[in-house]
Amino acid sequence: MTGHSLGAATATLLAPYIGFLINGKKPVPTLPSNITVFTSGTPAVGDTQFANFLNNQPNYQACFNENDAIPCLWSTSGQFSIPNMYNLFPPPEPNPMPDSPVKSLIEDIVRRMTDNMVSYQQSKAVTFTFETIPETGQDPWMEELMYQHNTAYDVYFGITSAASKTGAT
Repeated sequence: MTGHSLGAATATLLAPYIGFLINGKKPVPTLPSNITVFTSGTPAVGDTQFANFLNNQPNYQACFNENDAIPCLWSTSGQFSIPNMYNLFPPPEPNPMPDSPVKSLIEDIVRRMTDNMVSYQQSKAVTFTFETIPETGQDPWMEELMYQHNTAYDVYFGITSAASKTGAT
């Protein structure tokens, strides 16, 4: 199973569930050996116990761009966490995350998570760093987010069709 972003979140959640079904609808201590999962750019999808479960699976591998904001959702601690997302992009720009409806929405969700004692933890991942580019549009931070979340993975994995549309090589 594989996926990027929402597809990665789906694969991450679906793999243990398929293991549960294969195991006669009983919890699985490990993913079955015939299930292999590779994800990229996924947000955190479970608590610390779930992240630890994934971290101990030899047939589960996540890959993150260190300049991608999406892996920082919804974890509140660690390298890939919401607090680090606000100051994510190194020079040349844009940094920090501007006050915006997106930032307000994220802060509201974090408040509600805290109020309801809900926590997410990101799993371990293989990481790479993709260079930032100076953005000149109306919303440079959001443009950089999209560049780092989409184009970076295309280039890193050698996918040229989408990367060529942005001028990346």
